[in-house]
Amino acid sequence: MTLGVLAVLAMLFVMFAGFWTDWLWYRSVHYSSVFTTTLWTKIGLFAVFGLLMAAAVGFNIWLAHRLRPPLSAMSLEQQSLDRYRMGIAPYKKWILLAITALVGLIAGASASGQWRTWLMWVNGVPFNQKDPQFGMDVAFYAFDLPWYRFLLGFGFAAAVLSLISAALTHYLYGGLRVTGGARATSAATGHLSVLLGLFVALKAVAYWLDRYGLAVKSSDFKATGNWTGLRYVDANAYLPAKTILFCIAAICAVLFFATLWRRTWQLPVIGFGLMVLSAILIGGLYPAIVQKFQVEPNEQAKEQEYIEKNIEATRKAYDIDGVQIQDYSGKGATGSSDAAKTEQRKQADAQASYRLIDPNVVGPTFDTLQRLRKYYQFPTTLDVDRYKDASGKEQDTVIGLRELDLDGIPKRNWINDHFTYTHGYGAITAKGTGTDPKADPAGSPEFTEKGLPTTGMLPDNYEQRIYYGEKTEQYSIVGGPQKELDYEKDGEQTTSYKGDSGVDLSNPINRAAYAVAFSEPQIMYSGAIGEGSKILYNRTPKERVEAVAPWLTIDGDAYPAVINGKIQWIVDAYTTTNGYPYASRTTLGDTTADSLTAANNQRAVVAQQNQVNYIRNSVKATVDAYDGSVKLYEWDENDPVLKTWMKAFPGTVEKKSEISAQLKEHLRYPQDLFKVQRELLTRYHVEDARQFYSGSDVWQVPDDPTNKEKNAVPPYYLSLKMPEKGKTPADQDQKFSLTTTFTPNGRPNLQAFMAVDADANSSEYGTIRVLNVKSEVPGPQQVQSELNGNNEVATFVRDLRGTDSDIVYGNLLTIPLDEGFLYVEPVYVKGGNANYPLLKKVGVSYTGARDPVFKDTLAESFDAVFGAQGAETGEPPEDPEKPTPPPSSDPTVKEALDEAQKAFDEADKALKAGDLSGYDEAMQKAEDAVKRAIEAEKKSEDKARKDE
Repeated sequence: MTLGVLAVLAMLFVMFAGFWTDWLWYRSVHYSSVFTTTLWTKIGLFAVFGLLMAAAVGFNIWLAHRLRPPLSAMSLEQQSLDRYRMGIAPYKKWILLAITALVGLIAGASASGQWRTWLMWVNGVPFNQKDPQFGMDVAFYAFDLPWYRFLLGFGFAAAVLSLISAALTHYLYGGLRVTGGARATSAATGHLSVLLGLFVALKAVAYWLDRYGLAVKSSDFKATGNWTGLRYVDANAYLPAKTILFCIAAICAVLFFATLWRRTWQLPVIGFGLMVLSAILIGGLYPAIVQKFQVEPNEQAKEQEYIEKNIEATRKAYDIDGVQIQDYSGKGATGSSDAAKTEQRKQADAQASYRLIDPNVVGPTFDTLQRLRKYYQFPTTLDVDRYKDASGKEQDTVIGLRELDLDGIPKRNWINDHFTYTHGYGAITAKGTGTDPKADPAGSPEFTEKGLPTTGMLPDNYEQRIYYGEKTEQYSIVGGPQKELDYEKDGEQTTSYKGDSGVDLSNPINRAAYAVAFSEPQIMYSGAIGEGSKILYNRTPKERVEAVAPWLTIDGDAYPAVINGKIQWIVDAYTTTNGYPYASRTTLGDTTADSLTAANNQRAVVAQQNQVNYIRNSVKATVDAYDGSVKLYEWDENDPVLKTWMKAFPGTVEKKSEISAQLKEHLRYPQDLFKVQRELLTRYHVEDARQFYSGSDVWQVPDDPTNKEKNAVPPYYLSLKMPEKGKTPADQDQKFSLTTTFTPNGRPNLQAFMAVDADANSSEYGTIRVLNVKSEVPGPQQVQSELNGNNEVATFVRDLRGTDSDIVYGNLLTIPLDEGFLYVEPVYVKGGNANYPLLKKVGVSYTGARDPVFKDTLAESFDAVFGAQGAETGEPPEDPEKPTPPPSSDPTVKEALDEAQKAFDEADKALKAGDLSGYDEAMQKAEDAVKRAIEAEKKSEDKARKDE
């Protein structure tokens, strides 16, 4: 007995620990209202529907027992049942309570899972858009119909369980006999007839709701594959059939209820049989006949009206009804005269900021060159953002955070894992448009913020400690007597967490709860925990946003930005529904998958609903990398789904006007929404119903040509000039954009180029432009094949074989230029003594040129492909009249320069031998020697001035 009591108490405390730690966490992030609203909604639904189900089943068992005959018939069947009746007689009340409690618990648990459906129904906001068939507001399908269907399903379950339990009770107590022909007492007949009548009445309601359900019904249709909404057979066969079946079911229900007075099953049974027969003939056979003999012989004409409705609804639901499509030659042309070639070469320089540093490739390079300690790491895939350079000009920048890597801790133990090593340190940035060959000919990124602590273009006093990050998944205990490892300008030091986040562990109840929650008894008694100790957990940005806003779908790519002296994670979030009438559904997990998500599960979308047919980027969220604070900002002010959730959870989402100017500079168009829209546009760029039905202009998203796996090419962020009618390239500025390409279905040539204005400060933010290519132009896969077959590439690859190195292709960028397309691809080398990618070559192809080129720099590639030379971007031409300063006569300067030259020669030899480690050492020596020469030269000049 003692062990049993202890076991029950232990189970209760485990349940309490889960509840209590959740409450403490939500309170620590100041979103306790989300926890309480969700909790009370679940409790209310559990209680109401659990009690209703228990009451329905319990009442019908009690009523069947009360209506039992006073004397049972003297038959073998009844004699055998007497033993059961006598056996359960002393426990009847307990059995009744047990049965009702069991069905109540199951029903309540099922109902509590519908808390989102309930909150959307109660707080639903109208869309102010009518469906074309019934004239109902879209909110009816998105918010009301799901709740009505739940109520209907609950009613069916209650009716069936009540019918079964009542029938068994009547049988047990003699009111219903099955041997020698089924017979029932009049009381049992009336009772069971009412229950059957309720079931049939619910079926009538189901037929009525099914009429509206046709507007959001999914079906297969050869014109689109996945179809949502009514088609000809639905509007002209299924819809009238559902109405007729509703009437038949209603009449049948009345016949069952009439049995209370007639005490005969004859009419209800006949009515029920007619209903079943009608369901087969009217609900099944008749629509099949209409489809076969009316629709299929002339399907295009019959379905045209419904295709038009589907196209209009789908384009609205996915916010692609405003896409601007313009015809584009695609062929391009190289100038015939020197002046024309020079002009085109100049135009190529200004057309885009060619992002040669691929964030999907250089993660290991950042990790090798900037982790600086084994217990730090960088993500495999970095991010692209915009920062201003020293001149104040905005430039595309690759950014990554130096996060904690527990696997690199010198000595693993509980104290080190959770108390000493608690956070990462610093944001590392690099110029996105290329390397600096003068500073580092090896091809490593041109870091604009580097070191430990970091220094460079970011503010000197920004908070570099990273307690919350994509790679930070373990819990940490901070702020107590145990100090944490940290860094300052003077080197390695210790610190104690001063942030507001975390749950206080000074309370023994909290410590016990977390010891149970994390299955770690040391939390309960460790001396490292004391006054001021806090526990940090749920530390990834997407995890925190999903927890405080469980009604949002989270974009797969959270990215960091330094804003107002703090590192903030920016997370895009979506509101979705699968109840938009006539809009085709898509599967988010499949639509947003590409070569990056296949290689990195952390970049996968976090979806509340995987099947959706409406989506909006309605919320921009931020997570502070130091204190973990989460803020949700309204982004789409017209989204009725967001307004509904803001009513349900008041005060959780801040107004759009609260977004600071500094934050807005770093907001961008989200990738997953863009991927959903591009997938829909493969078909829904066509607005003519006849052409849509024929499928003659279906596109596809091409596979990533740089990846051997058959995965879709990811979209790319870069700044470019998008051709616009009535504007010349000289009239335009580069815009930060998200881009992708399309090919015809089943063919490799380029069919279209798509770009969206991704700069949140732009007046045209979110404007999608598509260039519909009218010529036979090579697509990405063809360009990649041509580049691989280039003689210079073959020679380059052959030379690498002796150095045990591999070639790595970066993102194949596509840029529209002069009625053609310019393809630019950075090429990296990975291997040798330094196993990380370094930019070595740049491949360029232009649709107006004959062959792709493969050179050391982008400028050289442009010179070759256009047949004209141009100034390198950002490098002013040298002044030929400017005199060259004479060499210094200071022997110290000469000695330092000689050492630098010697080190450069050693670096060159190491590079040719593939010894990247030796190359790095030699370059460091050269850099130190040059610094000494500069300092000596300054001292010499100062001395000369004093002498004068």
